Formats: sequence, structure tokens, C-alpha cells
Amino acid sequence: MQPFLSIIVPVYNCKKYLRQCVESIKNQTFTNFELILVDDGSTDGCGEICDSFAAEDYRIKAIHQPNGGAWAARNTGVRASSGQYVGFADGDDTLEPDMYKIMALCAMEHDCDVVMCDILSESESSETVMSGAPALREGYYSLSDMETSVFPKMMYSGQFFDFGIVPMLWNKIFRRSIIVRHCQKNVPRIKIGEDAACVYPSITDCSCMYYLKSMALYRYRRHDSQTTVRYSENLPEQISELYNLFQHSKIAEKYPEQLDYYFAYMTKISISNELNPENKIPYSEKLKTIRGIIKSSKERGIIGKISIKSMPLVHKIYFTLVRLGFVRCLAVLIRLTKKLQQH
Repeated sequence: MQPFLSIIVPVYNCKKYLRQCVESIKNQTFTNFELILVDDGSTDGCGEICDSFAAEDYRIKAIHQPNGGAWAARNTGVRASSGQYVGFADGDDTLEPDMYKIMALCAMEHDCDVVMCDILSESESSETVMSGAPALREGYYSLSDMETSVFPKMMYSGQFFDFGIVPMLWNKIFRRSIIVRHCQKNVPRIKIGEDAACVYPSITDCSCMYYLKSMALYRYRRHDSQTTVRYSENLPEQISELYNLFQHSKIAEKYPEQLDYYFAYMTKISISNELNPENKIPYSEKLKTIRGIIKSSKERGIIGKISIKSMPLVHKIYFTLVRLGFVRCLAVLIRLTKKLQQH
């Protein structure tokens, strides 16, 4: 019998938390699902754990592949899925027992293309509720509602920089016929924004949705290492590939201003990344790379199109320096801002 829901978990070196994650899915009060564990080349024994769960429960499949990153693992899971709807979870997170019961019943009742909920962000010392869609009200959205209230602010709410809908896959379930069109593209270089590259084009293909506001059903685990932003190699190239992917979506055609603000934000991330202390190249080379990032953003028209009038003062100064090409001053501002944030 075809399951109503396929749940896909990309698994990579998360042995400490994997059993807890899978148990939280196995013990869901909603039972008409298949769970696809995609071992993405783990080296810590996760593969064996996946196999043991698959041997215990007929609803669980274990797939093993060489390491290719979260996007590749999710693509593998989507290809193997057979449910009417598809949901995702990360191997170090957990779910509230009724999460998929509530979301599945909502999808059935309203025949929605996507259902989303809020998020409980937790660490060893604290828990915080995160809104899944800060710019939206609770409830059902028809296509006309989405055209007026969702699509125009899903990537940029009007405040720099706040998402209208958070670009996470794991607090949503999508109709499989929609998610399959956007989660199987060959973009192996993208390591940043991979969720966004699937979430936003999928939402623009939806004709109706439901937002379960104030229902934090997914438990996202914050790790201590996440408090320190690490240096990412080849980030400008990754962002360029992400930009090209979005240019072939409905968003570029109908809501280009959303992309302008999103990639202005990505430009900011990319510039800050080059100045990360973990980047060991000479300072002069860092500045050269930043000039290239700014040039690329200007050529795409991103920097010139965004309005900075309503931005906080620091962001106004930041993007003024970007527009003027004052790279050294920009570097000083970034270092100063980081020092202030640490105190």
C-alpha cells in the first residue's frame, strides 16, 4: 500500500543523536509513512545504525551512498520515495510525537500542497520558539491569497534581513509531485542555501498552503559549534551557482525584487566569509576577492536595485560602502561590528 507520507533523513556522522531522531519518527502517532534513511558516506557507524532500524521496521529503508552533501542525500531520498507527501528531518534533530499526525490531517482536510509549522530551537541550556513564517498569519491560503500575501514576501519580508518564510525543509511537508520537480537538480557545489533552492521554487508551484502558527512541532538542535561561523571555501562560486539556479525559477520571472534582497544578503555573507580569521590567505588577496564579489553583484544589478532607506544604520553604511567600492573601509566596519557583537 502506498504510504501517505515519505520522510527523508540525510545521515552524515551524527551517531550521537541518530537513534533519538529515528525513534522520534518511529513513535509518531501518525503511522502511515515510510522513513528513508540516506547514509551519505558516514564514517562513524551511522550506516550500521540505519541498517539495524531498517531490519526492525518494514516502514524504514536504508540507502548508502558516497558522501555528496545534504542536497545529494535528499535527492536520493526523493527518488526512492513513494508517498503522496514528502517531509524531511535532519539526523540530529527530533520531532514532537504528534507532528506528522497534525500536519497530515491538515493536508487531507484542506487538500494543501504544503503544510508548515513552527520550530523549537533547543540547545543544552535553552529552548526558543522560532516562527516558521514570520510574515504570515495562521491558517489556510488559497492561490489568490498566496499571490497577494505569500509570494511577494516569502524570501524578504520587508525588513533587512528577515525571511517571510524560513528556508528550511524540515518544518514542512510538500505534495510529492511538487517537491520532486525542485529537489532533484544536479547542483553538487551548493553548500549554502540548498534548502532555500528547493523550498522557495516549490512554494511558488503551490496553489494552496496551510500554516500552523504557534505550533512548534519540530525540534531543531543547536550545537555549540554553530555559535561560531566557520570559513567556507569557494563560497562566491557556490552563491553564483545558487543565483543561476534561481534565475530559472518562477521567482525570477514574477518576483525579481525578492531575489535582489536575498542575494544582497548572500553578498553580505560572502564578504564577511572572506574576512573570517580561518581564511589564511594574505589580507591583500582577501580584499581582491571581496572586490570580485562586489563586481559580480553590481553586474547582476543586485546592489543598485535594493533600497537602503529603511535599513538599520549599520546596514545603510555597509551597502553604501559596497556601492562606492570602498573595500578597506568595509573590512574595518565588519571587524568593528564583530567585536561589538562579542561584547
